[in-house]
Amino acid sequence: MSIDQVTARIGEIQTQLARFVSVRPAAGTAAAGFTTELAAATGTGVTGADVVAEAKKYLGLPYVWGGTSIETGVDCSGLVQSVYRALGYDLPRVSADQARAGTPVASLAEAQPGDLIAWDSSSRNNGADHIAIYIGDGKMIEAPRTGLDVRIVDVPSEPDYIRRIIETPVATAPVSVLAPPTRSPWRRCRRRRRTPTSSTPRRCAPASPPT
Repeated sequence: MSIDQVTARIGEIQTQLARFVSVRPAAGTAAAGFTTELAAATGTGVTGADVVAEAKKYLGLPYVWGGTSIETGVDCSGLVQSVYRALGYDLPRVSADQARAGTPVASLAEAQPGDLIAWDSSSRNNGADHIAIYIGDGKMIEAPRTGLDVRIVDVPSEPDYIRRIIETPVATAPVSVLAPPTRSPWRRCRRRRRTPTSSTPRRCAPASPPT
């Protein structure tokens, strides 16, 4: 490997390492900043807050049975499907199937914004017949029934189903960030004094190339 190739490789490594270096957020935004960076690093970059923000776009829209349109109206499962579709998730169309998607959450106390909460309150379906999006603090966004608009209300009772569509990644160990290398991997040549027994200067020997 030539010196030019080694130098080019060093530049690539420095660029890659620089991507891991982030500016420490201010004290008041440390938690939110960490959540955002972690979500971005794990693929989709979608968070529960994104789900809530998307669902709020439907507030005031009329309930329309079978509806899935942000312009004309939605029903409860149409709201859920449309919100998640806008964020890149393909959920089933009806509430009973949506309440089987994702992973289960044990109780409302463990629910997070963006989770789906559903109830089985009639014999019409084999499973959930009403579903909503939990937004935190004991509240939810729902498309309730004919004659009412999409709204934010208190969660009326412990849901029969709570499902998490967006998994929250957990940091298992701190990640250390290494500073980019500042020294060349090539050993420095030192001018050797010439003596009567040695008239040839020492040659530079390359160190092991970076991996």
